[in-house]
Amino acid sequence: MNTNLDLKSLLNGLKSDDPETLLAALHESSEVIHQIFERAVQAIKHPEMGRFAAERIYGVMASMVEELENFMQSSTVLEEKVHAATLLLSCGATTGVAFLREAVELDLPYSAWVAHKLANAGLAEAKDSIVLRLRSTELSRTDEIESLLSALKKVKGNLPPDLESRFLSEEAPEDIREFVHVEWTSHTSSLIQETQEVTLRA
Repeated sequence: MNTNLDLKSLLNGLKSDDPETLLAALHESSEVIHQIFERAVQAIKHPEMGRFAAERIYGVMASMVEELENFMQSSTVLEEKVHAATLLLSCGATTGVAFLREAVELDLPYSAWVAHKLANAGLAEAKDSIVLRLRSTELSRTDEIESLLSALKKVKGNLPPDLESRFLSEEAPEDIREFVHVEWTSHTSSLIQETQEVTLRA
């Protein structure tokens, strides 16, 4: 750990409007936080102080979640809300899912990225948002469509017949037609098999 840490300078750097200064401060602070957290976790091994160490770590984590939730609710910028919500999701908190779904449904540069965040968390409510985004995405945006389809597949969503027809039509780029034909056929078969297995177990 950096024993020459200037905390005041670091905090001032985190408040800076200069991109380079802020970037340097973010890099340094992340390294410091990582090292502190790593050592705090190791303190759990202490025979007498292990429980206290765990309680203090829990308190810090709970405080971080609360800070993110307050920031997310007070911000008026959707992108800021989305960043906070994705961090909360990584902590197991779903309080920002509504903002993430909104980001998927709107025509934003990071819509597909957010869709994958929701899919990775296994949130079934993401299905409708992804389908809605697919309906409004132009066929020429091949990479985005394939990314959204991958997210829908990951969350075990169904591709509505009208969308499947649209993506398999002659108007659709060949890459999309091939992606849907190959990837979605196997995905649909897997979903059918899972449904049959659940029915048999019932």
